[in-house]
Amino acid sequence: MKIGIDIDGVIVDTINFCAREFSDHFGYEITCEDIAHWFDRIKGGGEFLSGKEDYLLCSLEPWEDAVAAVNLLHEKHELFFISSRQKTAYNSTLKWLKKYGIPYRNLILTAGKSKAGVCKELGLDVFIEDSAVNASDIVKHGIPVILYRTEYNSWFKNSMAVHCDSWREILNTLGSFKSDEDSGFRAKTQDSCAGSIRTDSGHKR
Repeated sequence: MKIGIDIDGVIVDTINFCAREFSDHFGYEITCEDIAHWFDRIKGGGEFLSGKEDYLLCSLEPWEDAVAAVNLLHEKHELFFISSRQKTAYNSTLKWLKKYGIPYRNLILTAGKSKAGVCKELGLDVFIEDSAVNASDIVKHGIPVILYRTEYNSWFKNSMAVHCDSWREILNTLGSFKSDEDSGFRAKTQDSCAGSIRTDSGHKR
C-alpha cells in the first residue's frame, strides 16, 4: 500500500503549540483552526513562522504511539510524509524525523499549496491527515482519508473519510480496508472510529 501521512497535528502536536505561540506573539486569540485551515489569513503569520521555524516546527517530541505505529506501517507499506510546511523547513524536518526514528525516505513539503495533486501524482491509496480542508480536496481525487480527530475537523463528513482518535485506531482502520485495482480502498464503516476528541495536550478525554 502507498500511504500518505501528514506531520503537524498527526504525528506531533505542532498545531496546538503554534496556536499558543502565535496568540502570545500577536496579542489576540489565534485558534488551532486558524493554524490548520486559514494560516494565510493571519497577518504577519508567515514572517513570524519563518523567523522561528525550527523552534515552532521541530522543538516538540512526536507522539510516542505515532512513532511506533509509523514504524509498524513502514515494515509492510510505502510511506510518504506530505506536509504543508515551507521548503525552507525541509532539512530541519528531515533531521527531526531522523532524530526520533521515524522513516523519512519520502518527504514532500508543499509550501502551503494543496496536497491533493501530490497525492494523485504519487498514486496514494490512502492519506492520514488532520485538516478538513485538505481532506475535502483529497477525497475529490478518489483517495480515502483517515482524519486524526480534532476539534477543528470533527465537523467534516464524507463517505471516503473516517475519523480516528488515536494511532491505534488508525492501524485498526487501515486493517479494515481492502484493496483491488478496480475499487481502491473502502472503509467497512464511516463510524468505525467514532470516539472521544483529543484535548490540547493530545490525550483523549
